[in-house]
Amino acid sequence: MTQTMIERVARAICASEDDNDPDFQTDYIPDGPTVPLWTLYEHQARAAIAEMDEPTEAMTNAALALDDGVDWVTALFLSDYNSAQELYADVWKAMHNAALQEGKEEGE
Repeated sequence: MTQTMIERVARAICASEDDNDPDFQTDYIPDGPTVPLWTLYEHQARAAIAEMDEPTEAMTNAALALDDGVDWVTALFLSDYNSAQELYADVWKAMHNAALQEGKEEGE
């Protein structure tokens, strides 16, 4: 089964805390059903993803750097991209990587 982005981020947050096993079954509600530990982090994952709704200047600059003055529609048909989805995935990855790098240059 394909994981949603919410699940992927929730699992990452869960695992980052004391090396938790995201698949560990927990019964955090007395007499309730057991659930995977990562599900307790879904609200944090949603909040983190929602905050990325508005890209930063570094993110938009990363996307623009991929363009380099080339018409993207033409580039799609005259390049190694097999689909618009691949092209957009590369744009997203560039923007995402730029977001992860923010603050590192400043020593954070």
